[in-house]
Amino acid sequence: MKRLTALALCLTTVFTLGTSVSAADTLSSTTAGSNTSSQQVKGTYRDDTNATVYSVDIEWSDFNFEYNKGSKGTWNPATHKYSEPKPAGWGDQTGTIKMTNHSNANVGYTLSCEVDSKYSDDFYLGTSKDSSLGSTTGTLKTAEGTTVTNAPSTQLTIYPGGSLPAGTNDENVATLTITIGAK
Repeated sequence: MKRLTALALCLTTVFTLGTSVSAADTLSSTTAGSNTSSQQVKGTYRDDTNATVYSVDIEWSDFNFEYNKGSKGTWNPATHKYSEPKPAGWGDQTGTIKMTNHSNANVGYTLSCEVDSKYSDDFYLGTSKDSSLGSTTGTLKTAEGTTVTNAPSTQLTIYPGGSLPAGTNDENVATLTITIGAK
């Protein structure tokens, strides 16, 4: 009984095994040199190039600026002098924008500034103390071949300029916009 069961399993296994079948030609001829067979060869082109993935970190510092009208300081009656004078203006206040490219392609950026019309006569933002920012453009190189901590980055420093009218208190005076795109 064991032998019949083993034989049945063996035959089942043999008959269920997959076989590879390809076309076959049988050539027969009585004339030498006239025996030929042809096969179409097919090919497929695949475009397996890597897709471009854009990933840019944008870090904004605090952009809350304070304009000081200026003062002589605090009067000291013991010395008859002012102490700690405050110059008019913005002082050394700045804001920064850091952009880091984690993309597998170069990335272009445009920084633009729109000052609220209520303040546009006197207030401006710039990339230096005496410049007015319309728009600034640049390119961040691809992150391919770099580590995450050494990814290509740039930092823009923004300075407030001009003045603000008296009574301005924690109001939106301008909007900075960064636009990222393929380069």
